[in-house]
Amino acid sequence: MEEKSIAESKELTISELSQEDIKILTEVGVIPKDCSAELVKLYSRICAETQLNPFRKQIHFIRRGNSYTIQVGIDGYRSIADRTGLYAGSDDYVFDDEKNPNKAIVTVYKLVNGVICPFTASARMSEYRPKDINMQFMWNKMPNLMLGKCAEALALRKAFPNELSGTYTDEEMQQADIIDIAKKVEPSPKETNGEQSSPTSNDERRFCQREGCGRIVSSPR
Repeated sequence: MEEKSIAESKELTISELSQEDIKILTEVGVIPKDCSAELVKLYSRICAETQLNPFRKQIHFIRRGNSYTIQVGIDGYRSIADRTGLYAGSDDYVFDDEKNPNKAIVTVYKLVNGVICPFTASARMSEYRPKDINMQFMWNKMPNLMLGKCAEALALRKAFPNELSGTYTDEEMQQADIIDIAKKVEPSPKETNGEQSSPTSNDERRFCQREGCGRIVSSPR
């Protein structure tokens, strides 16, 4: 009986989030306060189906601009890999330059047909460091750790594609966390060579791309 309870505790079986859980997670910012009840229910269901614990920061509910996405933390990745019983650990992160890393390399190991096999992946700073200055705090403070996590996530997906394909970690997606600009700047009459801009949006019009021109070349009107 005791052995069974230990096994069950290792599985970290999680049911859908209770209302009290949702309240706490919303108060601490894990669940965005302005999202709909349907989205919260979806997040709750995914937590249950993936058996990832939001209180342990294994899975996150992220607002990106005007949309929402669910991302898995690196600890969640490790948990999913470990749950297969085939995960055999990983090497420490390796960098091309310890002080100013441009590339990180990680190797994870998986038991394949009784043989421990390596799966190596690399991540480059130019591809993952956010362009938005407001998103760079952790990347400036701990660049090795942030880049290393990206490389580890890539290696884990290579080793465990059935379990991890189609999911991405927080560090990998931070380069996409750019605030959406809902309203685009309309060209002034001067920029359109004296033509008055129509009330249609920029998405509905095409402008001449020659430098210094900006003339409307097509419009629904």
